[in-house]
Amino acid sequence: MTITANSTEYIVSIHFINDKGETKIIDKRDFNRLHFESSYFTPFMQGKLQLNNTNQQSIFQGYNMTPGGGEFIFINIEQISNPTTRQKITILSETYITQDVTVGVSRGQKVLNYYFVNMDYGPLMYTKLPWSTNNYVDNSAHKTTSEKQILVSDAIKHLLVKLYNRESHPESIIDFKNWDESSSKIEYTLNNQQPPMQGLKHLISKYVSKKHHDMGILTQSGGLYRLNSLNKLLKQSGNKNYAGAIQIETGDNRNSYSNKRSIKSTFSPTHISKVKIIPQNVSLGSNTIVDHSVSSYNFLTSEFKLLNEEGTVSKNSYTSNRNINKPNKVILPKFEQTPDTLETCQNKYTNRIVLQQKLIDFSKKLYIPILGNLYLKGSKFINVELTGTPLNEEMRDISGLWFILRNRTLLRDKKFESRILCGKLNIDTSVGPAFHNNLATLLNQ
Repeated sequence: MTITANSTEYIVSIHFINDKGETKIIDKRDFNRLHFESSYFTPFMQGKLQLNNTNQQSIFQGYNMTPGGGEFIFINIEQISNPTTRQKITILSETYITQDVTVGVSRGQKVLNYYFVNMDYGPLMYTKLPWSTNNYVDNSAHKTTSEKQILVSDAIKHLLVKLYNRESHPESIIDFKNWDESSSKIEYTLNNQQPPMQGLKHLISKYVSKKHHDMGILTQSGGLYRLNSLNKLLKQSGNKNYAGAIQIETGDNRNSYSNKRSIKSTFSPTHISKVKIIPQNVSLGSNTIVDHSVSSYNFLTSEFKLLNEEGTVSKNSYTSNRNINKPNKVILPKFEQTPDTLETCQNKYTNRIVLQQKLIDFSKKLYIPILGNLYLKGSKFINVELTGTPLNEEMRDISGLWFILRNRTLLRDKKFESRILCGKLNIDTSVGPAFHNNLATLLNQ
């Protein structure tokens, strides 16, 4: 079927496939709209297919629907790039699995809503199998709890490889070149009948990057899973993790100059009147990470513990060489290095990751509607440029790199639009000029 939106023709093919191999092609009379959503929280594209239901599901006569979802939907979208030669550009060609089916009403019309997600999501949600990290520890029954723990990054990798049955060729599902090792370790077992997706979310929440000591984000590219630290994604914001550019037009044709890095790109235009600026929520979140020295005193050993240098915490023990209870005596300290324990390190960096999540959640945000674009996915970076001369500091701060939190895209007759929600991962800190306005600097770049 052909859909015209934004003065452009799109050829859309949608057909269902059930477990019996039966197929049902959706034509334009039945089609209402398509929704797509990507987020930095998950590597899976989610969406909703809405069909007209005025004939009470008669569109599926001769096709056995699966109650509650579980069947496949193949979606192919092509754009007519040259109306004269009918040259086409493929925007999307993916197979999804349905999660749920509901009956509803849209603009006074009865509709069927099919909620779908990437096909790779299926094994994580519907497979029920026993799995434990102990399977990857030799003679685990005779080892202590700490000895049975494995790296969280390895646990995530093993779980994915097992679910997709790729033990003999894990490189077909894991991008080993983009798999950041963790410092955190874990012993974990899936509960009986527990969806592996819940286990995957738990494992990711326990991830601490070995190199950067920060949170990890699981993504998917070219059919391969990637596990990268937030710091690494920030460092790749201008190249590997760069998705595109958006130009916000103000009607001002004057040139403005800035010392910020410029990235040459083909811009997707939008007008400033459509853009919504969501200020940083400073009442709920933090906008700085400050070094603190934390001390504790052990009365039994007369020992102080000092924790310094956030991110590379060194611990020193302070022991008095005089009786601390004896009056009128000068106490002269001596310092001894004490090694970090694994548990202390994990707790320390877990708190750091919680703060990083707050920095993202409460960051300054832009809500930008643009022409439909499915390439701008969550966890990628976009370059935003504001035309003309900025009138104030807030407008001046719009130009630069933004982290895509979410992309919601709608395709229907006469409309193809993406609504991008992105966050400014900048830190306006009073620590001093050594700190740049990029979060990567704050994370020990």
